[in-house]
Amino acid sequence: MQIDSSLIEALQARSTEFAKRPEQRIASEQLQLLHFLIDQEFYALEQNFVREVVPLRRWSRIPTAPDWIRGITAVRGRVIPVIDLRRLFGLDQHNLSDKNFLLILHYQNHEIGILVDRIHGFQSVNKNDIRAAESIANGVPIQFIQGFLPSSGDAKKRQVMLDGSALLRDLTGRELS
Repeated sequence: MQIDSSLIEALQARSTEFAKRPEQRIASEQLQLLHFLIDQEFYALEQNFVREVVPLRRWSRIPTAPDWIRGITAVRGRVIPVIDLRRLFGLDQHNLSDKNFLLILHYQNHEIGILVDRIHGFQSVNKNDIRAAESIANGVPIQFIQGFLPSSGDAKKRQVMLDGSALLRDLTGRELS
């Protein structure tokens, strides 16, 4: 059986094109981020750490717990610690209402709920656009900052990208495996 030379050339060109695609993916690797608001400041977390977002419900206080641990709550049969990043980051305190949300973060068997004011949705961001974290921002300790996202519009308003693994590790007191 004889193969047409034009078919061989087409297959070689196609093979060359396929060989280039992994380099292009690496150069423009995208991250899916959940954007949310706490105390008039915008934050983001990688989607792979977000299990779900639920309306704020009742929770039980834990005696002698640090003030940034609001207590525990039950979500779909799981007991979740409720973390108030506002208190942890030293931001202005506001009363919580049914308009607040609980953002459930997870990694393997580690799970926490963080209180947020508003959810702004998911967005894909190029990994190369994330600027390195060199200092604290808005009271957020440096160990919880993964980087800063470019702002649209006001250059003074930068969006803080939180490090989901650091939050889970440091706030649960357990190493992630």
